Amino acid sequence: MLSSPRSALSFLAALILGALPVSPVARAQQPSAPEATPPLSVAECIQRVVASDEQRREHRQAMECDETVKTERLDDQDKVVSTKTIYFLGGETKDLSYSTKVESRSAPTPSPDGKLGKDEEAVKAQSLVAVMNLRHLSPRYTFALAGSAQIHGRDCNIFTYHPKPGQPAATREEKVVNNLQGHYWIDKNTFEILQVDGSLASPVSVALIASVTRMDFKFHSQTLPNGEAGPLDFSVNLAVRAPFYDFRQRQTTTMENWRPRKK
Repeated sequence: MLSSPRSALSFLAALILGALPVSPVARAQQPSAPEATPPLSVAECIQRVVASDEQRREHRQAMECDETVKTERLDDQDKVVSTKTIYFLGGETKDLSYSTKVESRSAPTPSPDGKLGKDEEAVKAQSLVAVMNLRHLSPRYTFALAGSAQIHGRDCNIFTYHPKPGQPAATREEKVVNNLQGHYWIDKNTFEILQVDGSLASPVSVALIASVTRMDFKFHSQTLPNGEAGPLDFSVNLAVRAPFYDFRQRQTTTMENWRPRKK
């Protein structure tokens, strides 16, 4: 496959010149046609995505954003029975992860609209973490190129990922992560992550009698003031089942108004 129109023209010119009757001296002096750059393998693409993601995470450490976390408790028909929304000053950290917080059974106390601050109940809440750091995740999955699309006007490749069998899991979070499958939408030129989705390939036992029966998530990006792609929102649908207990929750984290971090 030829890497660009210019390569194609050079290749075509070489074919034409090669067909003309020229002297041995003239032919020897002809420059050879440039070799076409071979396409990257899937593994090489993922390696570049990892490098791109880490670089952009580092850039975002100099930024902050307004973060909103909306948590909805659901009934067995996925209808909302209670809602809690908290607002705080957010941003990137060195080892950023996105989490769905499993709240206690106490009644939700909504935060005042527009107020930024820390919510102690949310901080102390139990969590199941869906880490987006590809350097840690990529060894756990098998990736394959599935197609192409456009997001935000950018050409991107779509990669599927599926869990590799036999991956070690020291925590319940790792047990869940090891069983995820879904898609990554990757910018063809910058290798930035533009969108991600995922779901459990099968239920995961996380305690003696409890199982995570559902975990669907979606990640969307936005163009930040520095021109790079960065987080916009991350939503998780979670269901945990045990005898006489059925917990369902939907949580959406939104990150808006990215700007330089105040010193």
